[in-house]
Amino acid sequence: MRDFRPLDGSFRSTFLGIRQLAYFSNSTICICSFKKEGIPLIFMYVLLVVAFIDMFSQLPVIAPFATSLGATPIIVGSVIAVYSFSNMLGNVLSGIWVDKFGSKRILASSLILAGGLVFFYTYVTNPSQLLAIRFFHGFAAGFIVPAAFAAIGRNDDTGSNGKKMSHSGAAIGIAAIIGPAMGAIISSRFGI
Repeated sequence: MRDFRPLDGSFRSTFLGIRQLAYFSNSTICICSFKKEGIPLIFMYVLLVVAFIDMFSQLPVIAPFATSLGATPIIVGSVIAVYSFSNMLGNVLSGIWVDKFGSKRILASSLILAGGLVFFYTYVTNPSQLLAIRFFHGFAAGFIVPAAFAAIGRNDDTGSNGKKMSHSGAAIGIAAIIGPAMGAIISSRFGI
């Protein structure tokens, strides 16, 4: 089995650097791009790609990271699953809050919160801590997609919701293709 501890001791910073960049650059773009008349549609598709790349790129990295912390196979599976479970909970709550507070506020706050939570991965020293941060990170990230979909749906009144949703699905598909490959390439390139 390959040793996933870094040669230079920077596993956590390498693992997190890409995700932090994506979250914080998105948070900045998101906050700066909000206009009174709406969010540009192309920005929303880019946001979906980046949000899903975050999720998909960690797939080839998170299991070896959990194993390097001493996690058993059942804990490794739980670490992966808890993100999706809490993400689902965040999705449901996001839908309620988007209707109440609007998609812009939920989108901006969830990007900032999820980006902030990424920093806690650098302090993880055991599988229990990783499980906890994965739960909170998944929950916060769960607010992003419903808010983005709501903003896309409300973007204009042309009645082309099918077209907009198909483009949203394509954005997610692009992330599903790029994300795991990107995670694996970065992982192997940095010797993780």
